[in-house]
Amino acid sequence: MKLLPLSIILIFLVQHVPDKMPYHKLQWSEYLSEPSPINSYSAVTAYRWTMEISTNYDGWVFASVKCYFLPYCSFTRTNDSATLFHERLHLAIAEIYARQLDKALRASSGCKSCEETVNSMYENAWTKMEKEQNDYDSATAHGQSKYIQAIWSLKISNQLKEVK
Repeated sequence: MKLLPLSIILIFLVQHVPDKMPYHKLQWSEYLSEPSPINSYSAVTAYRWTMEISTNYDGWVFASVKCYFLPYCSFTRTNDSATLFHERLHLAIAEIYARQLDKALRASSGCKSCEETVNSMYENAWTKMEKEQNDYDSATAHGQSKYIQAIWSLKISNQLKEVK
């Protein structure tokens, strides 16, 4: 059996991109999906929330939420920095709502037999976040209105600081 040189093995390890990444400052190189032929957007930033729920032996429920960027579901047709800035704020909005939900869940954690309440909190937060995403795109004309984009950038930056 022929062994590969260690340098080739290390290159494979370094170049591996996870299927989900925690919140961070996105780069175009992380958008790994091919553009969708049924979608005319310049770029799409995909994300998801994961909720961990545990129940102890007495039936007490503990929950937490994290937001993740999905590189293999995200695509771009451009390398424009203004578009990247706009897309970064989409992920930031998702992160803000995930942090708010996580804080609310932690405040109510330790509730007894409340899985339904936890799931309802998640669904309500997701719905509010989706509305905010749509409002953001509408107000900024998908990032084309530079003045409104700057206003939203300040708003989102302040919200991120508030939910640290």
